[in-house]
Amino acid sequence: MQRPRDAWIIAAIALVVLAHVMGSPRNVGPDEASHQVASAALVRGERTGTPVPGPTPGVTFVVPGMVGEPGPLCYAFDVGMPVTCSVGPLTTAPHKAITTSQHYPPYGLVLPGLASFVPWAGGYAYLARLLNASIAAALFAAAVLMALRRKGQLVAIALLAGATPIAWFTMGITNPSAISTAAGAGLMVALLCAEDNRPLPWLGVWSWAALMMVRRDGPFWVMLVVLVAAAAAARPPSWWWQRSNTAQRAVIVISWALAVVSVRTDSNSVFALLMAATPLLLTVIHLVVRWATHIPLRVVPVVVLLGGAIGTGIFLAFAPRSLDPGYVMKVIQATGDHLYQLVGRLGYLDASAPMSSVILWWATVGALAGAALLFAPRHARAGALMLGLVIVSAWVLEIGSGNRTGSYWQGRYSLPATIGLPMLLALGAAPFVSRLRNGAEQRITLVVATAAWWVWNATFFAAQRRWAVGAGGSVLPWEWDTWSAPVPPIIVLFSHGAATAALLWMVATREGHTDAERSAAPDEVPA
Repeated sequence: MQRPRDAWIIAAIALVVLAHVMGSPRNVGPDEASHQVASAALVRGERTGTPVPGPTPGVTFVVPGMVGEPGPLCYAFDVGMPVTCSVGPLTTAPHKAITTSQHYPPYGLVLPGLASFVPWAGGYAYLARLLNASIAAALFAAAVLMALRRKGQLVAIALLAGATPIAWFTMGITNPSAISTAAGAGLMVALLCAEDNRPLPWLGVWSWAALMMVRRDGPFWVMLVVLVAAAAAARPPSWWWQRSNTAQRAVIVISWALAVVSVRTDSNSVFALLMAATPLLLTVIHLVVRWATHIPLRVVPVVVLLGGAIGTGIFLAFAPRSLDPGYVMKVIQATGDHLYQLVGRLGYLDASAPMSSVILWWATVGALAGAALLFAPRHARAGALMLGLVIVSAWVLEIGSGNRTGSYWQGRYSLPATIGLPMLLALGAAPFVSRLRNGAEQRITLVVATAAWWVWNATFFAAQRRWAVGAGGSVLPWEWDTWSAPVPPIIVLFSHGAATAALLWMVATREGHTDAERSAAPDEVPA
């Protein structure tokens, strides 16, 4: 099982996350200051706050002075403005701070909120990030190790490649989306690695619970991930439930109930409540699939169109405000930008990945899709289903949000599903690649790993430069301003590059347990 190598892989993942924690200025993450205020208020027993008049439904809480400070407004959205404009003194003295995150589910805010009790004002933000990242990093590390043990190096490397720069960045800030992203990876890996003669891996159960509970859109992503995994594995959507034991079913049901209760108590939105109920669609889909096997094939498209029409009608009935065709077209036209953001739009969408990195990432996904199409069409179709659902869901969830600016949705919101896309495609190509001779499998794996390393580090460099001297500033790290960073940017850059290289190398060269090897040793108990 190579336990020492597993420990080093976990340590490398932790170091990559730590580089983002230390290398990202305080509150540079989108809504990070807002989540800090909401989490600090939560652990003090406050959830209502004092409403603030204006178009934004914000409230104020009395929290320690370092919570939510320094504010990012002087540089956010301005790519030429370094973050030094926001650096100021921090204090633990109470003050009023505004937040728009008061309606977020409380479960993902507890750990970062506990950091607000420390007397060290300067270290609070980094401790809050570390506590927030602890669950996300643990779930993601477990997913990588399970993919490596059960499916081999190529699949595990593809999973790592699915963690785009924005995914790593989100794990390094105070934001519940970090847990959602890692939980999406854990759920996808557990479902695709599950076996007929073994119980459902507990990783899938805990990932289900985490994804379900930390964001209001969590139940929707749970439904989507389970549906795509069922399509890829050619299993009914209820298979995961049938393989669960009593304790696992209790966790699944309780976490879903807690998600529904949170939405019901913290939001008056009927649309949000419908979104919390979306896992029920898995039962409907399961029954439709069973029924469809007994009807002529030519009738299936009619059933699908009818179901889509009914679903659209329900959505239109409960979506807030009337739908303006111009607004809907604006949402649809933003799709290309959403796909860019999936790879790398860090900060307040103002620290962009180089276009070469975006092209390289999508080219890698395209190559994996081409291999899957040739050797495992079912996995290719499942990948296309996932990408299509992600694109359409971005339209539906933005329109359903009630926000009419056409700029509400961000690509990072789709990460719970898309983080598993490269792995899903690689899983289809892996059996063919494993039969290649003369070390071809490892060379292909190293090519995917090299692409991931370049995408991660080119984007990390671009973000560090943007925050230190602006997007048009010097490209020489030793000439950058340190914006009162706890670690000089040049050291963070080196640490990130070394940690990512070590992580990818250890995963790409570690001997994993393939399905054939596991079937030859039926008495082995998986870790």
